[in-house]
Amino acid sequence: MRLAHIRSGSVVRKYIDSIGRVSLENGDTVSPPVAGYSNGNDRIVEVVAVTVDNSTTALTEKAVVEVVEDNRVLRTATISDVSIEEVRVGTSIDKGAFCLGLISLGIIEADEAISAARGNWPASMDTFLSYISADQAIAVQIEWATETTINRNNVFVLTLGSWLDNITPEILDTLFGIG
Repeated sequence: MRLAHIRSGSVVRKYIDSIGRVSLENGDTVSPPVAGYSNGNDRIVEVVAVTVDNSTTALTEKAVVEVVEDNRVLRTATISDVSIEEVRVGTSIDKGAFCLGLISLGIIEADEAISAARGNWPASMDTFLSYISADQAIAVQIEWATETTINRNNVFVLTLGSWLDNITPEILDTLFGIG
């Protein structure tokens, strides 16, 4: 059983299985913590955990809120859906995994992928550079040479998807381990 030491409406400390020592406001100590104990502004109450699952997909997030009530602490975990766009924003893989993905998609060959993983621009993607502006091409090559991780929503990745007709957003999601 989880317990909480509360004082004046705030959680001071939590305890598992009545193990621990409670230091009271007046300097006294109580051990072990026991639900229902009360001394002045100090109380020991049960922590009640509730999970509310509102999700309908595998892409979820969990938010936890604790509310101190008179005789308990109510800990509510709410599971909600996250949009694919939110997941994409926070997803990245290391450059080596990205290069392996480029091999599996047939975009570059293995020997070129080894060089690309070291930061060298893949020669077979030189035509991609003509697809974007000169300033963008410089920025993409510098970023490629210096970054160790590739973000799913990186301009390079998004542009790569539109440069190659057969690379859909879903294929890119799979490459980045989403879905």
